[in-house]
Amino acid sequence: MLEIRHGRLSKGDETAGRPGNPSSEIKIANISIAGAASKLLPAKRAARIAKKAGLKQQPTLFIGHAKECDTRLVYWPYWIGEILTEKERPLFKPRRITYYIIGDAVSGGHALTRAIPKCIELSVPQHLVIHFEQDRDMFQHELDAAQKEEIPKLFIFGPPVQRLKSVRLNYCPFWEVGFFSKSDGMPGSVIYVNAFNGTIKI
Repeated sequence: MLEIRHGRLSKGDETAGRPGNPSSEIKIANISIAGAASKLLPAKRAARIAKKAGLKQQPTLFIGHAKECDTRLVYWPYWIGEILTEKERPLFKPRRITYYIIGDAVSGGHALTRAIPKCIELSVPQHLVIHFEQDRDMFQHELDAAQKEEIPKLFIFGPPVQRLKSVRLNYCPFWEVGFFSKSDGMPGSVIYVNAFNGTIKI
């Protein structure tokens, strides 16, 4: 059993979610759950969203080829950096704001936000954790870019003082929708649907 406490990887544990890890199950803390599990999109709805996206993004694979599909809930890794900012203001108290840099540990790229979903601790089988390649050092480049180029632009009268409070690895549930041809049963496209808001990854 591999354990991640408070979203931090212990030394030697950064192979979690990567190919070749012999562990059959991984205990994951801080899987992003925005409210009750009952609020997750139903699998059938996720499949409809995936098929619609497939028709739009890959029409040659979907138009004219009736497909059956299979769905399962998997967990997509995200690096989250928590940054505290403080800006002095004449005649007013300092302005203090917390920002979160959310980096996709699979495909790269990041988003800047002021809030993240509440998290719970959950144990899931190893094969349901999406493999990722972006390690902590690679994510540091995303953090540096956000702190240097993005956060300062949010303050009118000069950049704030910034302090990196924490970096952790969180997971978000996605429906993995795999399509199979009715004619020969061969696997086709796989589309991932965010189990909270229905956004897709192809």
